[in-house]
Amino acid sequence: MPIVTVYGIPREYSQGGLTAMSDALKVQIAKVSGLGIGTKDVAVFFHSDLRNAKLGHEIIIFIDLFPEEARTTKVLHLMSRNCVLGISKFFRLASIDCYPRFLSPTISFAVMGEKNASTGAEPCTV
Repeated sequence: MPIVTVYGIPREYSQGGLTAMSDALKVQIAKVSGLGIGTKDVAVFFHSDLRNAKLGHEIIIFIDLFPEEARTTKVLHLMSRNCVLGISKFFRLASIDCYPRFLSPTISFAVMGEKNASTGAEPCTV
């Protein structure tokens, strides 16, 4: 599951705009055939910067994912390109960079919780 973290979005950006950006990033990543993932497999987070300097002018995207044989340099470059072009539709004058990074499966750990029966919400696990 790729984890996408986006830095540099202005704090006053609307929830609707963030949802649209998140959806656009998920589509751009999922359409890269060498990744073998769907839009529901992508998690997108927007980092809140404590400074106001350059927000909306300089956007940096990090994509963390586990290595797989099919995730070649060419595939990762295509994913990065798609993400930059997808975000550029929202910020036409911004400088946008995208950096894919591999996670280490040998040192990573995750806990999957059960859904809340009454709300269907996923729990927060630590």
